[in-house]
Amino acid sequence: MPAETLMLTVALQQGINGIVFGSLYVLVALGLTLIYGVLVQINFAHADIVTIGAFAAYFFTFALGGNYLLSIGVALIIGAALGWLINASIFAPLRERSELLPLIATIGVSILLQNAMLLLLGPIPYSFDSPYSNKVMRLGAAPSSPGRT
Repeated sequence: MPAETLMLTVALQQGINGIVFGSLYVLVALGLTLIYGVLVQINFAHADIVTIGAFAAYFFTFALGGNYLLSIGVALIIGAALGWLINASIFAPLRERSELLPLIATIGVSILLQNAMLLLLGPIPYSFDSPYSNKVMRLGAAPSSPGRT
């Protein structure tokens, strides 16, 4: 394979990887924007709630032998329930007192959730392979797979 073709293939593959990662960042940003637009409150615990939803999907799939696609629904339900519970029990009462108190509370909830996950699950990285992890897609000459992005 000539050097120019190899360089073009690598550049195209990195472009595809950038689009995939950029799409993930857009989803997180849209979630934060939606929460701020509805509640007019920045939620620093947003990523922690998403992480707990991801762990719920992981354990539903691997520990309970559940379906991969159903685990996405489990993650959404657990994340929504946790978000509603935290909002109803912590943020809503504080929102009536001051604008700054819920913001400070989101930092505290974030620290609490991070340490709870560290205590219960440990510092071990978990691998969550999907049925599509080993599939190879081609866009022109550039191969791309979900496992590599």
